[in-house]
Amino acid sequence: SPEDGFPYAIALNAMAYWLVAKSQFDEAKALLLRARSLHEQSKSLFGQAYQEAITSTALSAMGRADDAYKSLRSAASELDGSSGGVMAAGSVVDAYLADSLYELNQTDDAAFVLEHSSALLEEQAIVDPLAIKYCVQARLRYEAGDQAAAEDTLDRAICLGHRHGLDALVQVAYTELARIHTLNGEYERATKCLADHDQALCESELLFHASECEGRTITRARLFVHTGDTAGARKLLIPAEREASALGRRRRLLKVKLICALASQEDGESSHARRSLIDALELGEAGGFVRSILDEGPRIMRLLKDARAELPRLPNQ
Repeated sequence: SPEDGFPYAIALNAMAYWLVAKSQFDEAKALLLRARSLHEQSKSLFGQAYQEAITSTALSAMGRADDAYKSLRSAASELDGSSGGVMAAGSVVDAYLADSLYELNQTDDAAFVLEHSSALLEEQAIVDPLAIKYCVQARLRYEAGDQAAAEDTLDRAICLGHRHGLDALVQVAYTELARIHTLNGEYERATKCLADHDQALCESELLFHASECEGRTITRARLFVHTGDTAGARKLLIPAEREASALGRRRRLLKVKLICALASQEDGESSHARRSLIDALELGEAGGFVRSILDEGPRIMRLLKDARAELPRLPNQ
């Protein structure tokens, strides 16, 4: 009950986390506001750190990457200089903050944040922030041109996942490896990474931040497009687009639209490709998403260049 103070607030955090995964964002927000009030009353920075992290995942899922960043930056400032358990909780905030910084293309800042929180995140072994940490680190290393280091990072995540029985961490790491191999034209390796590792994520009714995009149909659909199987890609993308729209998951919808654009371009349907691309860019511009677009690599950049030549008033991404 509310009279229980801190324990009740922690229970509200947990319930809100589950509601966000169920895409019940309004209900989650109501619980998080109640939780924040109780955390402030009990002066619990520990509980407040988790509450802010959960809030950020909801904002990001709804397509508000810039607002998620502002919330996390504020929370990180409040937690700066903390010690003990509060520092451990603060490292969870850092994981999502680094992810937000990366999304906003502030890659140096993202790397700096993770450098100072990496060890604590590994000690806690909480699946979602830990998966976020490894995925962001891998993307930073891949972006820097060091694919081997990116793969080593994800191999470490897989080992840690097996050690602690964290199946979701293993699955997310394998789907991220598949993404890297696909973008690098290593389709056989990508197929092997996806084998048996994205099925559980695709079938789950819960959509967590680390896996709501890549782990749930996006990686496999991208592989289909890159290997010319656009029919296979569309079979995944059509229901995925419908689901993302119905659930209000604009971050996921943006990624689906991008892969739809690539599929249409592969099929020679230029007008459909431009329409899907414009939809994705509008979602990105509204919410501050940058890396979600850039990370699709040369194919999306060629499509963007062609579209700008014909439609110069595209959203300013």
